[in-house]
Amino acid sequence: DGELDALAEKFETAHLLRLPNFFDPDLGDMLQRRLSRAAFTPRFDGDLVIEHTLADDGLFAVCLFLLNDPKVLAVIDRVTRSGPFASFKGRIYQRGEPAKPGEQYYEWHDDVFEERRVALSVNLGRLPYGGGTLQVRSAASHQPVAEAANVAYLEALLLRVADGLEHRVAPVFGPVSRTALAGWFRGVPAG
Repeated sequence: DGELDALAEKFETAHLLRLPNFFDPDLGDMLQRRLSRAAFTPRFDGDLVIEHTLADDGLFAVCLFLLNDPKVLAVIDRVTRSGPFASFKGRIYQRGEPAKPGEQYYEWHDDVFEERRVALSVNLGRLPYGGGTLQVRSAASHQPVAEAANVAYLEALLLRVADGLEHRVAPVFGPVSRTALAGWFRGVPAG
């Protein structure tokens, strides 16, 4: 209880929480085996590729099953005090070094819709990547609030989704792509 309360206090002030070893190493090994053979499809914003999304629905279904467990939803509520949560929704994606300006990148945004309350990003890549820092700022003043590089394997970042806060992931550079599970804990059931 004391550890959960300490995490909740940290999240309350920083709006961002780092959780090492969020997934069990055995699950990470299974994900790695499947991801090494998986196909990713480009996701476009106009004519720009913003990321490559996992095409293996079965692999992501395993993650959805785990993240929608009522016990997981209750713990995330406990450490973020942003629930109660009814579901998790998301995707697995890769972002690499952009081939042209504006690609492999999403500009500042807030995710405040579909009852999204807390964003989750879990690093699924074993190799460190360059860049890819999660940045949070005040929407009104554009002043930085928090930032974190999510480079540790199976480490998760929880981010508050709320009016007045914006976030982005800085561009990735170098030969290693950023592979992550990303999504949102929401106040509405899956659907």
